[in-house]
Amino acid sequence: MRSILLICAAICMTMAVSAESRIEGCTVNLEKDSANGFGFVFISEFIEIGPNACSRAFSACEGIKVVQRDSYLYRCTKQQPIIIPPTPMRPSRPNITNCDYQIETPEGFTDHFFSADGPNACAKAKKKCDIGLLQQRIGAMIFGDAWCTKVFGPITNLPPRTREPVVVSVTCIVDLVAGRMSRPTGNFFTATAEGVTHGEARSWACQLAHDDCQAHVRGAMRCEERL
Repeated sequence: MRSILLICAAICMTMAVSAESRIEGCTVNLEKDSANGFGFVFISEFIEIGPNACSRAFSACEGIKVVQRDSYLYRCTKQQPIIIPPTPMRPSRPNITNCDYQIETPEGFTDHFFSADGPNACAKAKKKCDIGLLQQRIGAMIFGDAWCTKVFGPITNLPPRTREPVVVSVTCIVDLVAGRMSRPTGNFFTATAEGVTHGEARSWACQLAHDDCQAHVRGAMRCEERL
């Protein structure tokens, strides 16, 4: 009987891993308890695409939730993920032992530096940088274009090869405003995307954020991209 249970548990774990590998995109909403009997209300939206999209979207949402003074009133909820058929897995590459990401603007690098060590170091460092960049934007400490750039992270145990293009990650925020004076409604939409160039990544991220914002437009409301 115990053997049967172990086999069932292993099958369930395999199915869960397989399902996660099929997630192409994921949306997580930041919601706040209205404290007036109307339940939770929508505050913002976090979209991630690619592998582990839901995990990265949840991390971004939690990063904003924990810095709120009344964080106990907030929650992050996962929406219906975008699913596509699984693709054949490619052989994994050796892990990078350490990796550094830094926030960069058209004027150069800022003092915001993010590091990680051990397995999947670059993925961890990049996630820290993405969350840090989003917090800097929301806190109005960074204006205009800004993105996360890998500044250190050698790949070990691989023969010399042509250097691959640096993948740029860009976050775009779109505000839902009302009236001719662009009065803030308090709702904003966030999306992160990657590209070979900053312009390509920003265009894709802003398109995702605009699409989600437009779905909430009512009457004289409109969407404005935050610079």
